[in-house]
Amino acid sequence: MHCLCGLYGCCLVCCFKGAGVPSESQSQTTAETVSSSIPYKSCRLDLGPQVSWYQRLEDVPKGYSYYITHEFFDALPVHQFQRTPSGWREVLVDIDPGSSDKALRFVVAPGPTPASVGYVSLLPPGEGQWAELCPEGMVVAKELAARVRDHGGVVLVGDYGEEEGGRKHTLRGFRQHQLHDVLSEPGTADLTADVDYGALERVIAAEGASCHGPMTQNEFLHKMGIRQRIDVLLQKASPSQAQDLLSSYK
Repeated sequence: MHCLCGLYGCCLVCCFKGAGVPSESQSQTTAETVSSSIPYKSCRLDLGPQVSWYQRLEDVPKGYSYYITHEFFDALPVHQFQRTPSGWREVLVDIDPGSSDKALRFVVAPGPTPASVGYVSLLPPGEGQWAELCPEGMVVAKELAARVRDHGGVVLVGDYGEEEGGRKHTLRGFRQHQLHDVLSEPGTADLTADVDYGALERVIAAEGASCHGPMTQNEFLHKMGIRQRIDVLLQKASPSQAQDLLSSYK
C-alpha cells in the first residue's frame, strides 16, 4: 500500500487502524508513504507492518500496489491565467509599490511567460476569462497511471474539486480552520486549490489506464458501507455518542 499525503503518514496509519489488526501475511508486507516534508526513513508501526518514507514517487519500488492520495493533489502548486485581448497571460505575485510594508499583490503579466506559452494547449477551451492549471499534478497522475498499467493495482484519489475544473481561480489559504489571505503572512497558512478531475482523467486515459469517477464523498462512503458501519457502532454507543454519530453521518 502506498499513501501520498502531506501529513506525515497519518493517512497510512488510519488505513491500518480501519482495517483492524493485520494478519501475519499483512504484517510482512512493506508499506510506503510519500511526503516531500519528511526525509527518507523506515520504522515499524505498532500495528505490525514495516513503513518506509520516500522523498519522491519515482523512488517507490514498482509492483502491484494500492495507491491512496488523500488531500494530496490539492496541495500541489498551480499556475493561474487571465484572458486578455492579447491572449492568455499568467497571473504573478508582485510587491505592491504603494504599500509601506511591502505587501504582496497579484498582477497580470504584461507579456507571455514560459508558463503561458508552454501550457497554452492545456488550458480549458471556451470564452472564459480565468484558468488554473496544476502541471505537477498531471505529472504525478501520469506516473501513477503508468505504474498501474504496467504492474497492476488501483489508485484512489480523495480530494475536493470539480469534474471539469480549471475554469476559475480557486487558490485559497486556511489558517486555524479559517480562510486566510494567501498573500498575507506567507508561510503561516495552508494553501490549497480545487483539483481538476477532468485534467487528471485525460492524463490517465492517455497512459492507457482505466478511470472511474469522480463521485461525491457521500456516494463513495455509502458504497463502502458507512450505513452498516454506523449501525454496528450504534449498538455499543452511549446516548451522547449515538447522537454524535448520527449527527456526523447526516
